[in-house]
Amino acid sequence: MEKNIIKFKLRESLFDRIREAGKNSEEKSQPKKEKTSNKSDTEKNDEESRSTKMDYNDVQNYFEKDLAFSQVAVMKKALGWEDDKVGANRSLFGKMLHQDKNEEGGLYQFDDDQLDRVRTAIKNKQ
Repeated sequence: MEKNIIKFKLRESLFDRIREAGKNSEEKSQPKKEKTSNKSDTEKNDEESRSTKMDYNDVQNYFEKDLAFSQVAVMKKALGWEDDKVGANRSLFGKMLHQDKNEEGGLYQFDDDQLDRVRTAIKNKQ
C-alpha cells in the first residue's frame, strides 16, 4: 500500500472513533427523558414551530439599513418593553430578532402578535 492510502485510512478510523466517543459521552451526560403523551396538539405544534425558523426577513433586514431606527426604539414602541439597566429585554429582543437557539434546543422567536406589532411599528416609522 502507498503511504497516502495508509494515512487516509488511519485518519478515517480515528475520526470514526472520536465521533463515537463523543456520542457516547453525550448520551451518558444527558439524563433520559420519559416521553409522555399528556401534551395537547397545540403544544406539540408550538414546539415544532419553535424549532424551525420563521420567515420574517423583512424585519431583520430593516435594522441593517443605514437610516433605520434602533432595535431598542422599536422594542419600546411595538412591544412596550422597558429598557432596563441590565439589558435583559434588549438581549431577548435581539435573540428573538435573529432567531438564536435557546438552551432547550428551540429558537427564540416572536409570536404572531408580537411580529405584527413590530412590523406595524416599523412601517409607521418609515
